[in-house]
Formats: sequence, structure tokens, C-alpha cells
Amino acid sequence: MDLLFLLTIVPAYLVASFFVKNDPGPEEPRSAITSAVWFGVVAIGLALLFSFAFELLISGDFLARVSNADSETSLPLFLDVLLFATIEELVKFIPIALYLLRKDFFNEITDGIIYFAIVGLTFGAIESFLYGLTAGAFGFIVALMRLALGLFFHGALTAIVGYFFAKAKIMNKGMMSAILALAVVSVAHAFYNYFVFSIQGDPLFIFGAAAVALTANAAMFWLYFVAIRRDIELGLAGPQFVEARKNKYAQARYAAQQKMHPPEGTQQQPPQPQPQPRAGMPAAPPQQMQPPQPIPQPQPQQMPQQGQARMPFNPHNPDPPQNPPSQGIL
Repeated sequence: MDLLFLLTIVPAYLVASFFVKNDPGPEEPRSAITSAVWFGVVAIGLALLFSFAFELLISGDFLARVSNADSETSLPLFLDVLLFATIEELVKFIPIALYLLRKDFFNEITDGIIYFAIVGLTFGAIESFLYGLTAGAFGFIVALMRLALGLFFHGALTAIVGYFFAKAKIMNKGMMSAILALAVVSVAHAFYNYFVFSIQGDPLFIFGAAAVALTANAAMFWLYFVAIRRDIELGLAGPQFVEARKNKYAQARYAAQQKMHPPEGTQQQPPQPQPQPRAGMPAAPPQQMQPPQPIPQPQPQQMPQQGQARMPFNPHNPDPPQNPPSQGIL
């Protein structure tokens, strides 16, 4: 199970981290990143619910057609996988789009790749993990095949739609491009599922599934760098934002270091507790500070001038009186 976790969850986390860390625009709020992950969790729950409902109401023999796919059932099978693929793309796109539509931090075209890719990567990682668990002893092989064929496939499809959605929002254009992108990725998703369900040892179907998945992955990374270039041209990203982010991280690291290892002589003494009055006793009024009294300065003694007699020192009167006027020398 640990190996299955590494093959499904860890690659998705690495790709999402790459998108977030290499964004040259303003830093994305951590709460928004966490919300995108939870939207991916909610999306897979909605996909399972709607897919199960449509399978019961419309295409109850879907599993039978998948297990007995041939030339006579190819079209119904493709229509079934198209229906389920469209459901998955809708539940991945609509909730996060409604959440981000009025958010101030959703202010770059690159953000469309970042947030929507995180939703799709979370969706695909959980789906691959569940497929591996239900496969029993073959769970590792199933996870490895999905990793090889559909490497970040769900994340790529959702990110492509997110790119056109963010571009339309930021440049104040209509959402028609995002709707068309949603339709295109739904069809691509249907072809991928059709090839996977129809493999049965045929290398042509394996090649078809791999080609669709790798094309979607390449388109996601290509649109990411296109979005970065476009954001820089519009002044929404650039070196100034990267430098500000580096300074913020440096200040946070410095503050953490100062908190863990404060320099000597800067430790603050804890405040001394003040004595509390007993119950029923009035609190003593605060003592008022008396102003400091001036220190008396000693008066310099005057030396007798020529012709004046020196008065003898009296121990009972340390302050000698003023010398009387000179009477002359007898």
C-alpha cells in the first residue's frame, strides 16, 4: 500500500509544487491551494455519484459492453465513455470555477493552470489509488500502468480548461473559449477511456491511449509557460514579484531563527508577579514616586588675601565665618 501511495499521490504533489513555486507572480494564498485540493476530493465524490446514477438510469449494460467490446458495440461504448468523461470534466471544472470567479487573488492567467491543475491532479491521484486498491494483488501493476499511460492526465485536462477560463476572466472576454476547451477535453477524455477499455492486448489501443495522455500532458506544460509570458507582458508577473517573495521568505526565516536562537543579552526577564490583596482587604494605592532631591554641592573656601588674617578652625562650627576686613599688620 505504501508503494501504491508513492506511485499515485507523490507524483501529483510534485507537479503541483512545480507550478506553485515557479509562478513569477504574487504568492498564492495557502488557504486557496488547500481549497483546490478539497475541490478535487469533492469532484471525485460527485463523479462517482453521477456516474452511478446515469449507469442505472441510462446505460445499465455498460459493464457488459466494456467486457464484450467489438465492432458492433464500439459506437455505444464510445457514447457511454463520452457521457462519463463529460460528467468528470464538469464536476472538476464547475465548482472551482464558481469559487475562483470573484476572488481577488485569482489575478493571473497562470493561476488558471495552477488551481485547476491541482483539482485535476487530486482527482486523478485518488482515482488511481482507488483503482489500485480494488485491483487486489494486481494493484501495483494497475497503478504503474495508469502512471505510464495517463501521467497526470486528469490534471492536464482540467488545467487546459483553466487556462482559457482565467484568460477570459482577466482580459474581460466571454467564456466561449473556456466552454469550447471543456468540450474538446471531454472528447479527448472519451477517446482515452475508449482506448483503455478496448485494449485487450491490442498494441494499437495502447498506443492510442498513450498518445492522447502524453499530448494532454505536453499541452498543460506548454500552456503554463505561455501563461507566464503573457502575465509578464501584462505586468501581472515579473522579477519584482519574485524578489518580493524571496524577501518575504528571508524575513520569515530570519524571524524563526531569532525566535529559536536569540542573541545573548537580549533575553527578556519574565515580569515579576505583583502581590495580590487578601479577600476583603482594599488594594493598596499605588505609591507615587518622589522627585529626586538635588545633591548639595560643597562651597569652595576662599583663600585669605594678602593682608588678611586666617581665622582659626572651630571644630564645633565647621563652616568658617567670612574673614573680617583686614586691620593691617600689628
